[in-house]
Amino acid sequence: MECHLSIHLFFIIYIIGCEGGSYFNDNKRLTLHDNKDLDWMAKRVNDETLLSTVTIPGTYQSMKINGLFKHQVWDLQNQFDAGVRFFDISLKGGAVRDGSLKSMKFLEVMNIMTSLLAKHQKETILLRLTLEDSTSTKAVEAYIQDHKNKVWVETAVPKMSQVRQKIVFVQSPKFNKGLMVHSTNVAEKKIKSTSEYMEKIKKYLQDAKDKCSQHLTLTETSAEKWFKSASGLAKDLNPELHKYLTDLLKDPQKPKCLGVISMDFPGQDLIKTIFDFNSDSGSSSDGSAVEGSEAQPPPEEESK
Repeated sequence: MECHLSIHLFFIIYIIGCEGGSYFNDNKRLTLHDNKDLDWMAKRVNDETLLSTVTIPGTYQSMKINGLFKHQVWDLQNQFDAGVRFFDISLKGGAVRDGSLKSMKFLEVMNIMTSLLAKHQKETILLRLTLEDSTSTKAVEAYIQDHKNKVWVETAVPKMSQVRQKIVFVQSPKFNKGLMVHSTNVAEKKIKSTSEYMEKIKKYLQDAKDKCSQHLTLTETSAEKWFKSASGLAKDLNPELHKYLTDLLKDPQKPKCLGVISMDFPGQDLIKTIFDFNSDSGSSSDGSAVEGSEAQPPPEEESK
């Protein structure tokens, strides 16, 4: 009897622990609140808007969903359906470093992304790659060569009209194709306190607000803390991030843009709060490209 009771309690605790939250989620299943935001770029961002002025929810180490050191729980399909449009992927041997024994090949990843864009033709995917070896470099270069009409590899920040239904490559210290990015911070390896780190994130987002009119900006909220997993830290941090962003949205002087915000284990409401910053970008002239001019690439960032 005691044994059966213990087993029942275990499953109850497990189920509760894996429930998806509004701001933090570690449940592999995605149940959309509604379907009206599946194409949020189509509805909220007009064709003349510079991509850098779109506030975009993203994920850090987007496909690291297996093993002890995972950063996400949803697969690419679920992340996209929840509203994520920036993905961060590391490749080694031409395959994704996702923590599993059998990793997905780069071409398989691209097929998933192009399939998503074929169904949502007014959306755009931003993809930052970290290439760990020459095999991965060759695989990416071959893909770009064979699919020039499906990707953006220029350094100039495009208008939305130029990149709908395309994958926009974003540079990293180990990949030099596509948009240069102004990282307002680099995901921190070790932090002492969640509250102190949140204060840093606020400063990073203020920096992004001042630069996103001309440069693609990236704020990574992922971090590590002693005796805390990435999910454990995100469970503490994501609600604070959501509260701060919600307060910004209510501010009469809310920022026109915040660039890309990359997270671990984001929940649906946190993702939606981020793309809600674009609610009036379609009617605002501040984010539009000026005729005859283009955004300048940001200064090169130091390697991680």
